Amino acid sequence: MSCYKFLKGTMIIFNFLIFLGGLTLLAAGIWVKVDNSSFANILGPSVNVHFVNVGYFCIAVGLLLILIGFLGCVGAYKESKCLLITFFIIILIILIAQIAAAVAALVYADVAEDIVKAEASQHLNTEYGKTDSKGKFLTEIWNMFMGKFKCCGYNGTSDFAGYQSENNGTLPDVCCGSKPCNESNAHPPCGDKLIHFFRENAKIIGGIVAGICAIEVCLEDGLKKT
Repeated sequence: MSCYKFLKGTMIIFNFLIFLGGLTLLAAGIWVKVDNSSFANILGPSVNVHFVNVGYFCIAVGLLLILIGFLGCVGAYKESKCLLITFFIIILIILIAQIAAAVAALVYADVAEDIVKAEASQHLNTEYGKTDSKGKFLTEIWNMFMGKFKCCGYNGTSDFAGYQSENNGTLPDVCCGSKPCNESNAHPPCGDKLIHFFRENAKIIGGIVAGICAIEVCLEDGLKKT
């Protein structure tokens, strides 16, 4: 019985946090859509206007998290089988979708990697260092990533051919640990690190979802015995 109470308390607390996270995302999404100018001012004038559409994504994810958090929290507190079964079905659908996405990513991994490699190389070659809004936004994003992971370009220094032709053959400072920045002292390519970063985060998300499902199954079993 004590184990059941522990699982019940864990479900209530965990889903309450999910509920609060959903409210936060929903509020952020609504703010982005209602007050675009303030959002752009905070992130800087280089933000691409299409990036503000992320507000729709925040609203959708926020509403989903609010629904999941409410069903899980209230269902566990009131020991409502109806709410818990609905919660379990939603989590199961998310888990199935994640498995399907993982299988698709595994099957088409090489194709997707080739597409990403070509797109990243093209955009870096043509847009990096430009003064228009799109160029500034891409430059800031890549500078942040390259600075964090100590890498240079997706495929390497060849991605900055356009930048080099306009800057006397030098590379961006963020590509190197010392100046002047050129091929001899540039960091390694970012491609492998970028792929590793997304794979590691996918594992974390998968583990969280699997943990929720395991707790839910135990809680359902406890409800049946009471």
